[in-house]
Amino acid sequence: MNLFRLARIFRVFRLMRAVRSLNNLVVALQSSIPAVSNAFIIILIISCLYSMVCTNLYGKSNGNFQTFGSSMFSFWMLLTFDNACATVLDLVSGFEDQSLIFFTTVFLIIFQLLQGYIMINIVMAVLFDEFQNCANQNSDERNQMKAASDRLVGPLDPLMARLSELQPHEAVVGYLTALFERIDEDGSGSVDLVELQLGLMHEFDPPLVIELDVLASVVGDHGGGGGDPADVRLGSDEFCRMMRSELDKYELREMDRVIAQPEDALADKINTAVRALREILEATRRLRTLERRVAVLSGRLAAVA
Repeated sequence: MNLFRLARIFRVFRLMRAVRSLNNLVVALQSSIPAVSNAFIIILIISCLYSMVCTNLYGKSNGNFQTFGSSMFSFWMLLTFDNACATVLDLVSGFEDQSLIFFTTVFLIIFQLLQGYIMINIVMAVLFDEFQNCANQNSDERNQMKAASDRLVGPLDPLMARLSELQPHEAVVGYLTALFERIDEDGSGSVDLVELQLGLMHEFDPPLVIELDVLASVVGDHGGGGGDPADVRLGSDEFCRMMRSELDKYELREMDRVIAQPEDALADKINTAVRALREILEATRRLRTLERRVAVLSGRLAAVA
């Protein structure tokens, strides 16, 4: 039972998914595994070759190279510069021939230069290259998301920005109802596209100018189009539903802009929360769309009955 409780400490690895900077680090390490593995294979091959040579040449005179395993461990110490000088001095101290001492010293120095400097630096260069590629990829994704969010500007965004400041939901409905009454100057209970265009134009300073074809496209996206645009009329409920749906889209676009902003250590957590909230809003918008379609279908069935 205590063992299972001890396993809770691994919950800290959830941070690697929640904090984007840590997640980028893990992704870079994963992508660098093939190249780093190739470099380590070369290091292993060179170490094995040196170990076999030293075992045959110095195995009988020095305990550090008596067997292949001990030779591999000795070269690992030379590779990491862990007590390397003592290992080399212990080996050459038993030689009286100066040429043999010179050969052995150069032989081991070449190993250290080749392995400890060149190959290890190659491994570091591969890791750095993968980190740089990961950072560039994330930067490109943010730039693409920002460019996409900048292009997705709705014609009703000034009105949506005003609605987004209203809380709670009843305040939004009240504002839309009052706005519809101001647009419907003749009190007919419905407005056409021209009345809607003029009403929105007079609502803002400077005026919010929306072309009729653009306004017809917006209305058509919410089931109010079809046929001649001059015949399109919106009731109060249809107007409120359309504006609330546009408000959902506006909030999603604003969240995309927030996510596309440059990130720091604190913004990682904020962006995670924003992404979760964006998914909730997207699901809510789809649910409202489904409810609207069900309501239209129910009305048609009732008319047929």
